[in-house]
Amino acid sequence: MLDLTGVPAVPWGREVSDLAGLSGRVDRAGGPVRVTGIPNARLVEEAAAAISAGVLSAEAPSGRPVDPEDLAAWARRQGHEAVVTWSGEAVHSFDAVLLPERRTVCGGFVPGGAAGRIRANAPALAKSIGPLLAELPEYLRGRLPDYMVPAAVVPLSEIPLNPAGKLDRRALPSEHTTTVSSGEPRNSHEEKLCALFSELLGLERVGIEDDFFVLGGHSLLATRLSARIRKQFGIDMPLRTIIQYPTVAELAALVLIGGIPDDHAGSFEVVLPLNRDPGTGKPPVWFFHGGGGLGWAYFTFVPYVQDRPAYALQSRGSNARDPLAGSVAEMVDDYLARILEIQPEGPFNLVGWSYGGPLAHAVAVELDRRGHRVDLVAVLDAQPATDRPESGFKQVSGRTPALYRADVEEVFGQFMNTGNMDSFLDTMSKVGANNLNKMGDFESPVYRGDLLYFNAKLDKTEGVSSWGPDWRPHVLGAIEEHDVDASHHDLHMPKPAGQIMRVIARRLAR
Repeated sequence: MLDLTGVPAVPWGREVSDLAGLSGRVDRAGGPVRVTGIPNARLVEEAAAAISAGVLSAEAPSGRPVDPEDLAAWARRQGHEAVVTWSGEAVHSFDAVLLPERRTVCGGFVPGGAAGRIRANAPALAKSIGPLLAELPEYLRGRLPDYMVPAAVVPLSEIPLNPAGKLDRRALPSEHTTTVSSGEPRNSHEEKLCALFSELLGLERVGIEDDFFVLGGHSLLATRLSARIRKQFGIDMPLRTIIQYPTVAELAALVLIGGIPDDHAGSFEVVLPLNRDPGTGKPPVWFFHGGGGLGWAYFTFVPYVQDRPAYALQSRGSNARDPLAGSVAEMVDDYLARILEIQPEGPFNLVGWSYGGPLAHAVAVELDRRGHRVDLVAVLDAQPATDRPESGFKQVSGRTPALYRADVEEVFGQFMNTGNMDSFLDTMSKVGANNLNKMGDFESPVYRGDLLYFNAKLDKTEGVSSWGPDWRPHVLGAIEEHDVDASHHDLHMPKPAGQIMRVIARRLAR
């Protein structure tokens, strides 16, 4: 029997990156060779999407992906035997030990630096211990007599012992503070809200997906949280909103639509960077503003495209100084010029929600007309602009700033009090009314490429299940439609944003 544990390793992507290079390496070795970290061709798309979404922290696979079956067949043609195992370093890769001849082997799987480590089930070291602590007493009460249910549950990384090997009671903690981390904060709003959660709940650390009430919050603490949000962000967040949206991620998404994103300079400029360029060289994603003119809501979309830069295009005049756009055609020319300043060549990736849908589509048409390659046009629950009287944009054309402000206050008022937002709402209402009036005079052109459409299915009325089919006269290519479990105005909330962006991340990974 041949023990493969000590076989020399050849890292894929560094010493060899394809099967042609591997052949010479195996011949020179004159014996068994372990090839490590081969990207699994069956998992490339899923891995890229998971890395973009932040689910996997591993680096993108290097070297050409290979199907394990193809490698085994190639080895047989070369007169070798391949022992294929999972990689101990990356879930989207595999290892292969190549033998000069068929042998009985052991030690085929060697999980890298994990070999020889002692492993134990240690709840105190878990990243999300808070929910367990909250649910365990109730679980025990349903299975034990009352006198056996502990009054307090304290997680320990190890049992403190005295020199005699007995429990050292004096070393036991008198109070419990723990680390809860279900997702790291992704912007300054989430960082500040995590800090507020931690302070009020007496926890060392809180993750963005942790539920305020599951972690021990109650109505009185929620009232204090509301007051702290008002002080920190200048936004009046009532108790009912905290009850309905109890996680940091959800509250941050609401704060972002009502508060200036303070970790980004130039929050009202036409081009708003949504993240820091990771330096991968991958083409950006361009998000187009909604009717109100700002792109802040897209901050909840960006965590799913961490492998590339992302920008939001915002209406001129949002800074309360610059003149408003004179037409949609003027907007398209303006945004196109700003895009090409940053990204002179394709491929281009464009995403538009609501009012931004026909804008993204129109910019794609102009890019295509100029000979640029457009890889992605995604429209999020929007109608095309047409001259038909029943067109949605025709029906809202003629909106005055006062009427638009009433609409905005109705939407915002579901989540926060708007009494201290006069200047902000006045400017947004002027921009928004102008945007709607200009779109009423515009007609969406015909795009030669494909369109990815997302339908907010929870608030369609009057027998209309989706506006996706309305795009057919304006798209010569394929229209791929996906339903989203949300209403139109909630697409920026964490769950629907994730539902949308996982599809987009897979498309970008192709």
